[in-house]
Amino acid sequence: MTADQERAFVLQMLQDNGGCQLPCWWGFTPGETSWKTAEVFFLSYGKRIDEHVSRSTRRMYYSVDFAIPDHDVYIGQTYIVSGNVIDMIWVIARTSRNGEIVYGDATYAEDLHAYMVPQILASYGKPEQVLIATYAVAPEPWIPFDMLLFYPDQGILARYYGPIENEERNVVPVEESIRMCPHRTEFVLWLWSPEDEVSLVDVAGTGLGITPEGLYYHRPLEEATGMSIDEFYEIFVQPGNQACLETPADLW
Repeated sequence: MTADQERAFVLQMLQDNGGCQLPCWWGFTPGETSWKTAEVFFLSYGKRIDEHVSRSTRRMYYSVDFAIPDHDVYIGQTYIVSGNVIDMIWVIARTSRNGEIVYGDATYAEDLHAYMVPQILASYGKPEQVLIATYAVAPEPWIPFDMLLFYPDQGILARYYGPIENEERNVVPVEESIRMCPHRTEFVLWLWSPEDEVSLVDVAGTGLGITPEGLYYHRPLEEATGMSIDEFYEIFVQPGNQACLETPADLW
């Protein structure tokens, strides 16, 4: 595809998702769609597909990249396959300029509108779990913030990752609070068949984006912020909101 063709294609897919709802992605449904179907689709657009086999699970991992070139938006996708059926789909979307990831970009938020926190909540309801991780001290250049929205019965884990509000700091005094703003993050998805019983540890075990060890740093929303999932939903489901979360620095 030319840059203009890829731009039009990706924007259309981000808008209508190939005519399906998560955990289907771009028309491919975990537990149903064969990898051959997806492979033919990607090759028809001239895409390169990278592959490797997991030593631990013996499953195949197939990766393909798309972009919105003039927006500096990158969409990475990995398909985990057993036999010839897609088991899980991993998606990451980020903006990168001059070799650096950009958080809070307005064009990114517009392109990925369907996957920002308000729309995910509006489309899929209250998550079963909301988990938070951050740090009071971190190596330069900034302290990270990580939020997981877990929908096990719908086959969805959505991750929002980025710097805390004041990204110039890499130390927050223990007497202060850490502010975390989900609208200033990049977006990551794990998708699987709702018929499969998949835990957060299972997702982390794929080796894509998070690790089982990394999950130990995450705390339930209420423990981290004092906010219930109901309260979180009511605030963050509002379209276009730019609300932030606060957590005591001494908790981390």
